[in-house]
Amino acid sequence: MSRQILLTISILISNRPDTVRKCLDSVKPLLENVPSELILVDTGCGEQVRSIIEEYTDQIIEFEWCKDFSKARNAGLEKARGEWFLFLDDDEWFNDVTEMIDFFGSGEYKEYGMAVYTQRNYLEKNGSVYTDLLVGRMTKLHPDTRFIYRIHECFNRVSGRTKKFNIFVHHFGYVYASEKESRAHSMRNISLLLEEHAADPGNMKHTLQLAQEYNVLDEYNKSLDMSLEAIALFEKGKISDEYFLSSLFGNEISCYMNLCWYDEAIEKGELYLKHDRPDKMVKDLIAGYLATAYTERGNYEKVLEYVKYYWEGYQDYLRDEESFMGFVTTITNVCFEEHNRSNVLGNGIRAAAMLGEGDLAWKWFDSFDWKAQQMFVSQEMVKAVVERMPKAAPAEREHYVKMCNAMMGRSDLEGHVLRAISDWCRSRESLRERVEALAAYDGVESGHWFFKLKKIVTQAFLPWDEGAGAGGDAAAWEPGTRQPDEAGREGAGADRSAETEGLAAEIWENLNDSMSMVRTYSMLEAVERLGGSNRRILEGIPFYLWKKGIMA
Repeated sequence: MSRQILLTISILISNRPDTVRKCLDSVKPLLENVPSELILVDTGCGEQVRSIIEEYTDQIIEFEWCKDFSKARNAGLEKARGEWFLFLDDDEWFNDVTEMIDFFGSGEYKEYGMAVYTQRNYLEKNGSVYTDLLVGRMTKLHPDTRFIYRIHECFNRVSGRTKKFNIFVHHFGYVYASEKESRAHSMRNISLLLEEHAADPGNMKHTLQLAQEYNVLDEYNKSLDMSLEAIALFEKGKISDEYFLSSLFGNEISCYMNLCWYDEAIEKGELYLKHDRPDKMVKDLIAGYLATAYTERGNYEKVLEYVKYYWEGYQDYLRDEESFMGFVTTITNVCFEEHNRSNVLGNGIRAAAMLGEGDLAWKWFDSFDWKAQQMFVSQEMVKAVVERMPKAAPAEREHYVKMCNAMMGRSDLEGHVLRAISDWCRSRESLRERVEALAAYDGVESGHWFFKLKKIVTQAFLPWDEGAGAGGDAAAWEPGTRQPDEAGREGAGADRSAETEGLAAEIWENLNDSMSMVRTYSMLEAVERLGGSNRRILEGIPFYLWKKGIMA
């Protein structure tokens, strides 16, 4: 008597010797821990890959490629004996399938009819940049289950609840050797989709996939035309696969944004938020686009309005993610994805800071994962936080101090914060204003040379000496003199002199960047006021550093 098979794993095999073993090794734990089978569909893999796949199973189906992904998938599906069916490609591999093993081992699979997981699509060979896409690649089999559509194939129907796994597959299939290769891949997809679209122009799935392919090519006018055409057909009652229609409303607004047609995005986006047809996730996506459009228009009250709308939707999503599974498409998938979320909330933080809404800015800022591998933070958001800090009341200011310290703690963002602080302070007209602007960033923690310069000049010049020349210019100060008007200035003695000279020496070590700052903030005079000797400091600097600094 043959054993019951809970899971069939079916993989299309092409000529990918670099990834096929990673793919097959990643499903081994499933085969070892779940009653399952592996079916491989050879679409023309060549001798090298064939010898590899024969190590894993003897269920290998010969399939002559005919530019139809559904037919290839169905070749494997027809041989499946499992209660459930999982499919993937040979250029992707799971990071960990433990959760999937537990799903079957615990009997949880009996409560669901479909499962989804994340496909992590890398955009760089080193894996440093990627986007995440939720994919439905596993379903409970029914007698009539089949794949449909020659490209972007899917199951003809699914039923029951959807299980979301917190696992992903690595996918490097979108990393191309050249722009020409990338375009050729999209054009292949478009040619197949145009055939499907011509045969059934009212099919919203084909229309959406075609629009998305045009998006990949940055051909947003063509993508927009697909959306407008689909919405017009809907209004005439001439569509099928209506599930995908809602996303075409969202794609229309996305196209306006990519074309920088912000007025059109605002007009239609606000209309669609009141429309009955777009689903909740599409409306949240549109609200995010509206926040960005109003940011471009400088209307920060409206930015806050739509970021709040988006934020409420995001909280609903966090509370009940399963209820959103029925809204996910290749368009809506980005709605709460990290990159898009960071952009929307970043606009909200920027607007809140500019309007003095520190509590709101901090709430959104604190929702970011500041330990994540990659962050998406705009220079404009950083600038708004930095420039609000000197004007903020103490309680509000504390929020911005925490924000700056969180960003300064990341090597990829430290430079952005430093640049924003430096630009803000240097834009002041007089030395006094520049030094007082620097002092506004007390509490921001950094070992960078710029903050060592800040320490020297603020200790030397603040509180400001009103007798220091007309307009508060440092020219009236005598080198080697110190002001005894503040406790701690007089009598700091050798310890303070040594500390000052040590800090100044570190600043001079970065001459390429620091030389202009030394002049901007009159650091030479500041050192002398604190009892330091510029001569001792400068004598220790090698000539080649001077030359590099001067050339820079």
